Amino acid sequence: MTYYGHPHGPQIVTNQRHVGGGVLAFAWILAIFTALYMLPWAIAASRGKANHGAIGVINFLLGWSIIGWIVALVMSCGAHQTVATANQTYIVTPPYQ
Repeated sequence: MTYYGHPHGPQIVTNQRHVGGGVLAFAWILAIFTALYMLPWAIAASRGKANHGAIGVINFLLGWSIIGWIVALVMSCGAHQTVATANQTYIVTPPYQ
């Protein structure tokens, strides 16, 4: 989860994830070698989409139809899911003994 916002005001929590460098490099190399067929998956991995694996599967299995490729591209370019929190987030830890 990624947190945005001022520490004393409302925060926005997104479902953005960090994707490892190996997966990211593999996604772009595969996109180039497949003549941009796997481009939606590479974009999703670059943007840190939480569902980049599902986008890759949809792209691989249904991308041969133009509609499946466009669906995968729209999913990869879509906004991250966000939840606005009204209060400051506190992390409570137990006292040290």
